[in-house]
Amino acid sequence: MKLVWSPETASKAYIDTVKSCKLFKESGVAEFISAMAGGWNAKLIVEAWSHGGAVTTSVGLAVAARHTGGRHVCMVSNERSRLERKDFAKVLRFAKLSQRGAVLVCKNASQRTMSGFRWSGVLDSATRVVRSVVLPVGKGLDIAYVENSSGAVNSTKGPSRWIRHIDQQSGEEHIFRG
Repeated sequence: MKLVWSPETASKAYIDTVKSCKLFKESGVAEFISAMAGGWNAKLIVEAWSHGGAVTTSVGLAVAARHTGGRHVCMVSNERSRLERKDFAKVLRFAKLSQRGAVLVCKNASQRTMSGFRWSGVLDSATRVVRSVVLPVGKGLDIAYVENSSGAVNSTKGPSRWIRHIDQQSGEEHIFRG
């Protein structure tokens, strides 16, 4: 699993987000997330929006989706659905990740780390957290790079095999593990 970084798309998404959000006084989180989604060339951006949350993040993700040619889906809950869906962990467990994996971002991470939040506790057992970092942007951003360990991701590498090579001049036999 490898995500390819595109600095051109990241900088365009960042600059356009700064221009779009200059009326709002808050900065940092929206620009960072927009540049990150644009740089990794995200084709599907799903945002779980909460009432009272900053709209700048949604603007930044929409700008990134425009630059990557992807889609930005914003899920807005109402009171009835809030009662039916007790925990966002169920949504993450049943989400199907790309074969390349996914990057998950949790805002307000400084409050979540104090309460014992862990990505591995919210994700499906077939999903492995490759790397996770908490950044001091805004009220804290917890960014996790996860890999989908089921399906074709493991089969692309194939089984390990031994390669035998005989040097024609010296007649020596070299064995490599491929």
